[in-house]
Amino acid sequence: LPLVSAVDVSLYRQGAPISSYKVGPRCYFWTGKMSPKLLWLDSEWEYPKPEETLNITIQTKSFQSEFDLRTYDPEGVLFHGDTHNGSHWIVFGLRNGQPELQINNDYSQIALSFGEKINDGQWHRLVLRSEKSRILLLVDGKSVLNITILPNVGLEDEIIRLRIAVGGLLFNSTQLLIPFRHPLDACIRDWEWVKSNTSQIQRQLERNPHRQCFEEVTRGSYFAGRGAAVFRGGDFLGKAEKQRGWTFGVKLGFRSTNEYGFLVGILSTDHNPLLRLEITHQPQMGLLLTVGSQTLFLPTYRPLCEWGFVSLNVSEYGLELKLNDELVSGPVSAQNYQLIRQAWLTSDTLIFLGSLPSTPRLLEVGWSGFVGCMKDILVQEKVMDFDNVLFKHKSIKSHSCPSDRPN
Repeated sequence: LPLVSAVDVSLYRQGAPISSYKVGPRCYFWTGKMSPKLLWLDSEWEYPKPEETLNITIQTKSFQSEFDLRTYDPEGVLFHGDTHNGSHWIVFGLRNGQPELQINNDYSQIALSFGEKINDGQWHRLVLRSEKSRILLLVDGKSVLNITILPNVGLEDEIIRLRIAVGGLLFNSTQLLIPFRHPLDACIRDWEWVKSNTSQIQRQLERNPHRQCFEEVTRGSYFAGRGAAVFRGGDFLGKAEKQRGWTFGVKLGFRSTNEYGFLVGILSTDHNPLLRLEITHQPQMGLLLTVGSQTLFLPTYRPLCEWGFVSLNVSEYGLELKLNDELVSGPVSAQNYQLIRQAWLTSDTLIFLGSLPSTPRLLEVGWSGFVGCMKDILVQEKVMDFDNVLFKHKSIKSHSCPSDRPN
């Protein structure tokens, strides 16, 4: 898809402008409590930058690292450790929800996935232990891996310097034996990294709430109102769509903190808005769908702080917008229909969730970033997978939402 691949994502990295933060009615506070004892690992998307890097001097007879992990994300890096100026390394992460270990040194290259899936949103205690040439992994006190790395390289009495990168990599991801998809949206607590002093992590967590996790979470994607998730429209294009009678559809569940905010938009690759769906409270609370120069408004008389499920359809016969059991419809001009149809079928589109890029044209239109959660997002009946996103702002938690009740 050459048109989309040429998009400069640096525009999206800037996030939503201050002018998009509107003041309006707020829903009751459901967003949960952040904890300075919980470290969020996924703060960067474009490259797996570590949350923390520790430099440790150790005697190599045996050592271990351990922590509690909670995640719904199936894939990403938990930590990377290396010695000997980076030539010997180990990477620990998840793939398909299972623990995975990658080991590289002068004598061996190993990649292993093993054990049961642990991306169930529950807390799990992970202990990774090195004993001479053996490596052991315990999950919730049970041994799930016990391997011997041969040959024994005879480092039992050597003093070495070990680096540990928490939540990221110390090298380019192309050096992995098997690549991981993006950083892991996960939280850790009660960590111990080779018995080193990690008080600086705790101090930084207390000063920076953006690195903290919610105490209770549920499945979904949390948007903080500061940036967008961007997808390629061509990834959702079906082979049968080029037939006559083309219809475009989006479905999603959402729960908002504010009674306003941008939900989803279809833009051309030069950022011309083709379709926008947003929450509004002017002149009254409801959903506003804009397709080209036409609008369709669905008033609602229930708080949008509760989970709502919305679907929209654009066809040659008109527009439809549904929220739970409430449905409205309206006409669409041939010009507006053909404009979005042509752009979509030629893969000349981008899908924006939660926010829009800060171009002069879109700032004139006016919009506000969405603060809240989305889940079960379908475009043309295809699931939006955040592990295949073109760009994700660092403020978005891709696989977790705050919950108002314990797991």
